[in-house]
Amino acid sequence: MYYELLYKSTCVLDDLSSSDLDHILVNARSSNVSNGVTGMLIFYKKQFLQLLEGKKDSVEYIYKSKIEKNNMHTDLKVLYSGKTKKRSFEKWSMGFCSKIDLPTHSHENFNLSSISQLVDNLTISAKNAPLSHGVSEFIYTYHLMRKLT
Repeated sequence: MYYELLYKSTCVLDDLSSSDLDHILVNARSSNVSNGVTGMLIFYKKQFLQLLEGKKDSVEYIYKSKIEKNNMHTDLKVLYSGKTKKRSFEKWSMGFCSKIDLPTHSHENFNLSSISQLVDNLTISAKNAPLSHGVSEFIYTYHLMRKLT
């Protein structure tokens, strides 16, 4: 059994450069690998949306010691945390996407074929099974972020 945690935050910088994003990703990937955590990060219009997955202690350690204490963002909010049977992003120490085009139809109509960029980052087992609650919320929250801008 695994654990997943989904959070959203706002970048404190008005203009986050590619170099800044690279620095964030290098640090996150290094820390995640050493703690057995995988996940996906989306950055869109000053908003971070990240799903972490792994053993509960490891995920909570990353969140509390690295993410909560990072001064690059504010308005940090956990949107979901809970158990899951599988990792959805096990091949990614920290997958990253920005400006993914997700359809803007209702939550009930989401399906993986309509979000191919995100699907490319899912494991084969995740592609062939119902989405975990955390991944469903991840996709839906990004959908809402896009509708608000």
